[in-house]
Amino acid sequence: LARSQEPTAFSNLIMVPLAFVTSSAAGISVALVCSVVTKHMDMKRHPQMEFLISTAFALLSYFLFIEFSFINELIALYSCGFALAHYNFKNLSHASKVTAKAMIKSASWASFT
Repeated sequence: LARSQEPTAFSNLIMVPLAFVTSSAAGISVALVCSVVTKHMDMKRHPQMEFLISTAFALLSYFLFIEFSFINELIALYSCGFALAHYNFKNLSHASKVTAKAMIKSASWASFT
C-alpha cells in the first residue's frame, strides 16, 4: 500500500513559521528596494508620482508572490507596508507626505462607510 501524502502535524509546525518568515522577508525586501529607488530619484517636483511609486511597490509585494504556494501574500503586503512606513516615509518630500496622509485618510474613510 502506498503512503498517503497528507501533511502531518510535524510538517505543519515547520511550514507555518517558514511561510511567515519567507513572506515577511519577501515584503521587506520589496520595501527596501522601493526605499532605495525613492531615495535616489529626484521626484520632489512631483509628489503624486512619489506616492504612486510607493503604492505600486506595496501592491507589487502582493502580486509578485501570489503564485507561490508557500508565501502568504497578505503577510508580505503587511510587512512591506510596515517597512515602507519606517524607511520610505523619511525619503519622501513634505508635499508627498501630505499627499500620502490625505490619500490614506480618504481611503480609510471610504472603506469605513
